[in-house]
Amino acid sequence: SELKEISYELFNILNFFNFKNLFNKLKKNTFNQIELIVDEHTNQIPFELLNDGKDFLSDFIIFSRSFIGASNKYDNDSSIKLNEPFSVICNPSESNDIMIETNDECDYIAELINPFFDLRGPYKKRYVNKIELIHLLGISSCLHFSGHYKNDSQENGWELFDDLFTSSDIQKISKAPDFVFSNTCGGSSDFFISSFLNKGSKSIIASLGNLPSKKASEFSQKFYNYFINENINLGESLFLAKRDMIKIYGKKDLFWCFYQIYGSSSLIINKKYKK
Repeated sequence: SELKEISYELFNILNFFNFKNLFNKLKKNTFNQIELIVDEHTNQIPFELLNDGKDFLSDFIIFSRSFIGASNKYDNDSSIKLNEPFSVICNPSESNDIMIETNDECDYIAELINPFFDLRGPYKKRYVNKIELIHLLGISSCLHFSGHYKNDSQENGWELFDDLFTSSDIQKISKAPDFVFSNTCGGSSDFFISSFLNKGSKSIIASLGNLPSKKASEFSQKFYNYFINENINLGESLFLAKRDMIKIYGKKDLFWCFYQIYGSSSLIINKKYKK
C-alpha cells in the first residue's frame, strides 16, 4: 500500500536499515520495549509508523518516550498501589460531539476501577473546574481524562467549561499522579506532557491528532481491561489494545498509532493487597 511505501522510505532515510538484523531478532519475541530519548524535533518522528519492508515497527515494538533534559522525578518503583485515589474526568467542556462516547467510556472504566481503587468520579460535564482539577490531580494516584484538548499557536491544554487547563496550571499541583491517561481529541503538546513528568508522573498515555471519539472510547476500554483486570503492565496493555483494534478495523485509518507512552512502559498495578 501507499502507506507502507512512504513508511519504508522514511525508514531508509533515517538509516534504520542498519538495524534490520536487530529488528529480525526482536520479531521472535512476544513483547519488546524500547525507550526513545527525544527532543521537540525528534518527537515529531512517527516511529510507530516506520516500516522495515515487511512490518510496521509498532507491530513488534512497544515504544515509550522521555524528553532530553526532563527532570523525571519518578523513582525506580514501577508499581501502582491498590486502594489509592483514581479520578475519572469526563467531557468537562460539555462538548456535544463527544458526549455519548465519553459517557460510555467513563462509566465502563469506573466499573473496572472501583473494586481495586478509591474511585473518584466519574466527574461529568462542568462538575470539574480548574481549581477542582488541580485538587484531584494533587491527591490522585491515577487520573483518566476524556475530552477535548485545544492545541493552537496561542494556547493549549485540556478544555474545561469556558476555560482551559494549561501547562502553567500543572505547576500548581502539589504532586502529579503516577499515571495519567489523556484520551483527547487534539494532540497534547510536548510541554504539557513534560510538565506532568517533571511534577512526578511515572507514566503518561497521550493521544495525538483528531481521534474518532467512538474508537477512542473503545480503545481505552480495551486498554483498562488488560491493565486492571488482566494485571498486565502499561506498555503491554497498550500493545494488546492496539492489536485488538487493528483486528477489528484494520490499519488504513492510522488510529492504532495515535497513542504514545511517555515515561515508564513497565508500570503495573500491585495487586498483592486487595480490598
